[in-house]
Amino acid sequence: MRLLLLSILAVLSLSACGVLPSPLATSNKSASTLKSAASALVINGKTLSLKVSAWTSNGVGINPNPFIVLVNVESSDGAVPADIIPKRLYIIKGEQVWETGFTNENRGPYAPLSEKVARTSNRFPDGTTLNFAVDLATPQGKQLLRAARDQVITSPQ
Repeated sequence: MRLLLLSILAVLSLSACGVLPSPLATSNKSASTLKSAASALVINGKTLSLKVSAWTSNGVGINPNPFIVLVNVESSDGAVPADIIPKRLYIIKGEQVWETGFTNENRGPYAPLSEKVARTSNRFPDGTTLNFAVDLATPQGKQLLRAARDQVITSPQ
C-alpha cells in the first residue's frame, strides 16, 4: 500500500513539474509555412539561429521511451539576450505538423533561458526524418525560427 501511495505521489509530482511526457497535439500551422520560416533572425544586432538535438530515450520509468527535443537559441555575435525565449516547438514530418510547449526542467544554474527541453510520449522510430521550428518570444513580439532541416532521428546507444 505504501509503495502504491509513493508511486502516485511521484506521478503527481512529475506532472506538476511539467516533466512527465504527454502526447503531441496536432498543429493548425501548415508544414510549408513552418519549413519556409527563417533559419536566422537579426534582433537587436544579434544574429540568432537554432540548434536542435532530438532523440528517443532508452530510459526506464513511467514512460521509458519519450521523444526528447533539446532546443538552443544561439548567437554568432555573443551571448543571446535574456529576453529571447523559446515558447513553442513545432515538429514537422512530411505534411504532418505537431506542436508542444517546453517543460519547466531546470537545466542547471548556468543554462541560459534560451535553452529549453520538450518531451512527448510520441515515439519516432530511428531513421525518421523530421524538421523543427520554434516560436520565440522577443522584444518585437513572437517570431518564428526554423532549425534542423531534414534531421534524421537516432536513439542513443
